[in-house]
Amino acid sequence: MSIRVFRRIPGGIGAALSAAALLAGCATMGQGWSVDGGEPVYVVDQSAGKLAVVDPQGGEVVDEVDVGRTPTYNAVTPDGRYVLVTATAEETLYVVDTGSREVVDKLELGDTPKGVGVTPDGQFVYAVNEGAGTVDIFEVGSWAHVKEVSVGSAPHNVAFDDKRKIAYISNGGSNTVSRIRYTNHTRLGQIGLAGEGVPHNLVVSPDGTYLLVTRNRSRDMAVVDLESGQDIVHIRLSQGHHGIDMNPDGRWVYVTGIGGSVVNVIDLGRFARVGQVEVGQGPHGVRFSADGERAYVTVQGTNEVVGLEVENHAIMRRIEDEGGPFWLSVRGR
Repeated sequence: MSIRVFRRIPGGIGAALSAAALLAGCATMGQGWSVDGGEPVYVVDQSAGKLAVVDPQGGEVVDEVDVGRTPTYNAVTPDGRYVLVTATAEETLYVVDTGSREVVDKLELGDTPKGVGVTPDGQFVYAVNEGAGTVDIFEVGSWAHVKEVSVGSAPHNVAFDDKRKIAYISNGGSNTVSRIRYTNHTRLGQIGLAGEGVPHNLVVSPDGTYLLVTRNRSRDMAVVDLESGQDIVHIRLSQGHHGIDMNPDGRWVYVTGIGGSVVNVIDLGRFARVGQVEVGQGPHGVRFSADGERAYVTVQGTNEVVGLEVENHAIMRRIEDEGGPFWLSVRGR
């Protein structure tokens, strides 16, 4: 039985900025872990230094793998074979084979690594080094280091645009987003954002129309029209730092805020925050399931992974995870 806690915000708040500011510039896995009834959720347990494998249907942690000191972000390859985890305190990228349930490689990273992502074609891993201002690029499978690319100041995370074959990197120190052509790892220009925000986590809409960037300090989400490259609207959020994801049909955006207790529900078609879901203190990681019917949220303050039913923005299940859940990923997302 779902617990209805969705709170609507009348009229939304997508028009909060002036016109001048707006225009400025599951089936069982073929290989790897499988759980009854669907894909596992891979959770970064920051306090415990582990990658937890959560069965969202059974409602429990079914396995754990040690992934170093202060693991922060993770990503799954499109085929589900590998999970990549950045261990910030060790400046290392852990490669976990989901078939053997073991760490099969440890890759050296730059200063203060944070976000990590896999290109949509499954060929490359991009790991973002916040302290170094760089992105380390590795080939999936061989784990050879392909290239180091300098980006902006204090980069944090990466998102991919399959339509244009571009990786976008949020630069927290310069209020910009860097662009890299991921087919040849060539650095392109930057996208400037309006106001005085600190870009944090980001996502590209499934159709490649928009780039959505959460920002600390200004406590908003910047919406960039990727055709024009313009920052077109800002949507007010709850207290950050923020995690973000968009469901596969491109309508609903969920934005967490680790400084608060809610998931912000945004209707992208209206450019408006239309409600909030109370999940407990400290939500951060958020990912929709591949079919878009569910979403999963890490809640550090309560040591839980919360499952949400998207149709009604309602809590379906709370799963205990005592390791300090910070971020999470699922296959196909």
